[in-house]
Amino acid sequence: MVVDNEGYMHTGMQRSSCTPYGAWTSTTPVGSESKGKTQDAKNMPLLMVNHRCAYVATASTAYMEDLYDKLDKAIAASKTGFAYLHVYSPCTTGWRFPTEKNMEVARKAVETNFVMLWEYTPTQGLRYTRPVDDPLPVTEYLKVMGRFRHLTQEQVQHIQAKVEENRAFVQQMTQRK
Repeated sequence: MVVDNEGYMHTGMQRSSCTPYGAWTSTTPVGSESKGKTQDAKNMPLLMVNHRCAYVATASTAYMEDLYDKLDKAIAASKTGFAYLHVYSPCTTGWRFPTEKNMEVARKAVETNFVMLWEYTPTQGLRYTRPVDDPLPVTEYLKVMGRFRHLTQEQVQHIQAKVEENRAFVQQMTQRK
């Protein structure tokens, strides 16, 4: 199980491979020369699908029943093969937003398709567990956090395009069996 806060928060809010494009971290500072992380985040759950794990799923702390259901399935699958559960979990300090906004941030990530909730098994393929067919624009998610406050319109467009590209890719995966 990976609890993903999109960075190395216990060591000073440093960037990781899962840190999103454009995000401020202590190692991707923002200033006249730098505009945050310059690479897109790696999609670790899809990498695990490519390894044909017995079970792969994404979850969010905003939807605990979904997370608990997937945790039970991951535990069961781990008895016969490798299971991977990727839990999206906002970090109030590193992401620069007030604690009382934690659930809003976690929900907006899903409502904009920035984070998609799905599960995969080799026999059943990939399926959404909480599809968002009419997503909010990614700006609704980005604007609630200080780590994205510096973004240019071009950077926001890049992030929106990446969200749409990722959704299209996952959508294709749901149609394969």
